[in-house]
Amino acid sequence: MPNSELVQSLLKGIELLYLLADHSAGLSLSEIAVSSGLKKPAVHNLLRTLSSRGFVDRNEEGRYIIGTALFSVADKARRTDKTKLMEKAFMGLASKFPDHVLTLATMTLSGIHCTLRFSPDMPGILQHPANHDFMLYNSASAIVLQAADPQMARRLELLYPFEEYGAGMWGTRDAFDAELELVAHDCCFARESKGNFAFAFLMPDRHALGFSILGHSPDSMNPYLEAATEFRRQVWKELE
Repeated sequence: MPNSELVQSLLKGIELLYLLADHSAGLSLSEIAVSSGLKKPAVHNLLRTLSSRGFVDRNEEGRYIIGTALFSVADKARRTDKTKLMEKAFMGLASKFPDHVLTLATMTLSGIHCTLRFSPDMPGILQHPANHDFMLYNSASAIVLQAADPQMARRLELLYPFEEYGAGMWGTRDAFDAELELVAHDCCFARESKGNFAFAFLMPDRHALGFSILGHSPDSMNPYLEAATEFRRQVWKELE
């Protein structure tokens, strides 16, 4: 495309971003004008426009630096790619474990949220639950995530006190903490409750992959471990 058909002010703004990216300590207005070959008023207007959307910021010394919005855009693009990889890998798991309930959960400061789900009663359908949360202390996925990030878990547990939500299953806080130590070491947790067998495996970025089946005890945990390892490779290794 000929240069005459390009938006010159946008090109100049992009060039300034590249310039600032090469100077982590920041640049003054004069330094940017000299390096870019632009007049100060033009540089000032470009920086003001970029700053209004968070793409440029100023540090404590008043020097211009790359703004957080640029990192947010890159992070959002990365999350979109990761979501697509997750969905593809998750449906691959569903074909291998069609008689299981499969879940992908994540921990935030508001709770343990199920982001992806597959269940045998809805074969072939990838579910994106809007309000499906796992209870702390009880769910295999929740326990894996609590063990993996004790600091966040403690903050979250303020909303769900152990005495009210966990004592019925674990008895004492010491007993639960001892179990969390084992889970943190193994990065997985398995439990059986009323004929339901559940397994959860820690994934990067505060995620947990869960498997559950009702009615019979699996012969071995190895198929789940192998599936979890492959899921991690498909999603996170592809992004490295």
